[in-house]
Amino acid sequence: MSEGVRLGDADAPARILGLDRLQLALLALGAGVLADALMRTHLVVQVGLGVALLAAALPVGERVSVAERVGLALAYAARPHVTSVVIERGDPCVVHALASATTRGYALRHRGRLDLSGADLELARRVAQSLDALATAPSGRHASLHVVRDDDVATLLCLGGRAPEGWTRDDDLLARVSGVGLADHLWLLERLSYLRTTDGVCRVLRVRDYSAAAVPLLAGLQRGKARTTVSLHLDVLEDARARRRVERLSHAATSNEAAASTWGFRETSRARRRVARTLEREARVAEGRALVRLAVFVTVRATRLDDLDDAVDGVLRAAREYGLVLDRGLGRQARWYCQSLPGGPGW
Repeated sequence: MSEGVRLGDADAPARILGLDRLQLALLALGAGVLADALMRTHLVVQVGLGVALLAAALPVGERVSVAERVGLALAYAARPHVTSVVIERGDPCVVHALASATTRGYALRHRGRLDLSGADLELARRVAQSLDALATAPSGRHASLHVVRDDDVATLLCLGGRAPEGWTRDDDLLARVSGVGLADHLWLLERLSYLRTTDGVCRVLRVRDYSAAAVPLLAGLQRGKARTTVSLHLDVLEDARARRRVERLSHAATSNEAAASTWGFRETSRARRRVARTLEREARVAEGRALVRLAVFVTVRATRLDDLDDAVDGVLRAAREYGLVLDRGLGRQARWYCQSLPGGPGW
């Protein structure tokens, strides 16, 4: 669902003073241990534990705390590093990765530039109508849009049901976007910051912050010469659940605003935008629009690791120029790759 006040941070984490719940819990626990240590005679162990807890709450980049980094590293070391991606063709297709998902892939058929004739707006309107319809569908509420840039540019729309006018069923393009090709099978060897495949290497990035993004939203991710696949995933919430969710969030946002004003705290511009975004979201859902969870992944491919590093740097620079902030996904490459696939396995 598009919003007049634009999008904000990915995942919409609840933060106080810029800290998430885990960081706040670690800070509180560390402060409690240090305070208790002041009341005792043998302080060394408790002081060390308190300092360690406080240090674990500190962010070390990409808004990830030291404790989260350690958790990601331990999970990466403990799990298998070989993953397979398999496509079962049929109606619908089944995508097997870390999880399984069913979907139908539709290729965009057009000639020339859609923006010159205004056809791009009509195309977006039809896709938005399909997403609104998914809110009342009994199943298959996940949709994804993929733009692959290699020797040419192709656009794939993945839905559980029928696509709107202008799209044609194309299982070969679905396999190409998944990276499996005509073999319909792909092995992935996960490294800390990239994946190795049978035909090269790739790295998966994810958009973290849309707050300063230019319009059109993802234009900066489609610039340059790098071989990329931009995957926009939309998980549509069921209509009744969406209404309950936005009503609860609107109540929380307005209550927090009122409480802060009562205690004399000044309302920041960022907080005002967050409240306006929440209230507008509630109004759109009341009008019958779909409420979706949004995720944008960028898969960058190359034949060699040195070329991959250069290509990733170029994508990150272009994203910054267009106001998008990307995470590199250290220790999460296999999971992000699978979640970026058509149908969204693991969602």
